[in-house]
Amino acid sequence: MSEFTKFDKTRLTNALHVEFMFLFKEKLSATDPAGNEELENFFSAFSEAYDEENRCYKVSQGSDLTPTINQIDDDRDHVYSCFRNIVNAWANNSVHAEEQASALKLRSVINLYKIDNNQQKDEQTSRIRNLIEDLQNAEMQPHLTKLHLEALMLTLEDKNLEFASLIEQRNTENGLKQKGALRQARLNIDAIYDELLDYMEAAERFTHAVAYTNFIDSWNNTINYYVNILDRKSYNYSDNNDDNNNQDDNNEDETDDQNGNGGTTSVDNQIVTDLDNGTVVFDGSNQ
Repeated sequence: MSEFTKFDKTRLTNALHVEFMFLFKEKLSATDPAGNEELENFFSAFSEAYDEENRCYKVSQGSDLTPTINQIDDDRDHVYSCFRNIVNAWANNSVHAEEQASALKLRSVINLYKIDNNQQKDEQTSRIRNLIEDLQNAEMQPHLTKLHLEALMLTLEDKNLEFASLIEQRNTENGLKQKGALRQARLNIDAIYDELLDYMEAAERFTHAVAYTNFIDSWNNTINYYVNILDRKSYNYSDNNDDNNNQDDNNEDETDDQNGNGGTTSVDNQIVTDLDNGTVVFDGSNQ
């Protein structure tokens, strides 16, 4: 007797949850109910529930702020590159000793943070903020003045603050969306998913049909893959807790109990496998 692996789907981020359900939908698409009306109804309900979750997810990811955020990020990258390039240019200029000395002091601080415009944006924001704080120390002021970089540094600070503010505003918008339609869509599809798994387990138990067994065993491979993802995320969080305290997994409002377990039903229908095309066929006729 085979059983589906159970795991806490509320631990999945919205993105992982949508992908998980997409893969299950694809798995069902390769399975033919073949006249099994109850399974046909399950398949149809699941497909509709997935379409709704996917629609809500796309809405949650969209924002009118995104173009502005991208523009501010480009501006910030440009300002930082200008600041760093000016410092490097003076640091390599041995003709003007005082300017070179100031540039070397500034460059030593810049090099501490290893800022890369291709980094994750939240990490880049944090590193720039810390760089600005160090540069604003009293001991750094004469060096900024010497190279006429005060205004450029303030521009970099403004762009960084503006970017962080817009990200927070967009996250708040998405959070409100997630609490509403997307959260309900997740609850709905989880309920149908759990009922469908219960039905297939009952079918396998009462008919001993190999097609159900194969379906369960095959899908468990996918489930185990996602369980491993969650375990790695948990391990990384525990192992690097100081570095992850401010990470938002887009799932903080979705930890409510998502009960959707259906009842176990006796199934007498036969199941056969179409060996020609690999499609599992659930035959509703009795033999």
